[in-house]
Amino acid sequence: MPSIEHEAPLEVIRQQPDVVADLLRRLLPQLPLPARVTGALGSADMSQVAPTQYFADTVVVLSDQQTRKPILAVVIEPQGRDRKTKKVSWPVYLTTAIKANKVPRAILVVLCWDPREAARCRRVIPTGHPGFDLYPIVVDPATFPSREDAGPYLTILAGATKAIDLGTPGGRDAVLTAIGQARASHADTAALTTIILGVADAAARRELEALMASPKFHSTFVDGLLQQGEVKSKVEDLIKVIKARGLELTNAQRKLVTSCADLSQLGIWFDQALDAKTTDEIFGAH
Repeated sequence: MPSIEHEAPLEVIRQQPDVVADLLRRLLPQLPLPARVTGALGSADMSQVAPTQYFADTVVVLSDQQTRKPILAVVIEPQGRDRKTKKVSWPVYLTTAIKANKVPRAILVVLCWDPREAARCRRVIPTGHPGFDLYPIVVDPATFPSREDAGPYLTILAGATKAIDLGTPGGRDAVLTAIGQARASHADTAALTTIILGVADAAARRELEALMASPKFHSTFVDGLLQQGEVKSKVEDLIKVIKARGLELTNAQRKLVTSCADLSQLGIWFDQALDAKTTDEIFGAH
């Protein structure tokens, strides 16, 4: 089962794939990227027509924002322990990512929270073909790039990979501030909070929880997450009432309800559901 350290950076990238472009510009300033690019999760299925299946941890496809043309696939691999089988797979990932995501190039970025493992991951992987040896790009707490003028997700990624010391007041404040600045949904904020608490040691976790409840962060981490619980409860109550009245939600109506985070709107629908004879009477033209 993957560890919290393994899953933490993947969750940050899942929420904001553009953070990979920000990371690459700082790691590889010589890499030719357009002035504006967008990131999107790509295919992580690296299977070939063979008995063996290969799955990368995640793949982000960077595209030129102006032309929308895909220009680069970035294979992201969090690595916590030396696995020879994984390193044999990495050259496969790169060549297959090009085909699977229809891009001209692909690169590998390995995220390590343990500097000793990072050193092992930096070893060249020879393929035997002249000029075709793989030099993994490895990021660890000591080599994480500067966060100056960075967006909040790069700071959160630094916290998730232990490049920010959550054992210090400044580190804790920086990561929690970044989560607030990310303006993610309540569900995504909860996910980010969970992974940061998960990668912190016991003492840092207690300090983080206390800081989250402080006036500075109360609205983000207490009021916001409480509202999330209220929304979930209201959604469940609304669906129960609709079912109790013998009504059937369409797929579109169910999606409308489950994606709504507006408590007042959910309350209006709930009141209308008490007397409605059809779901259209509840949701109108939706």
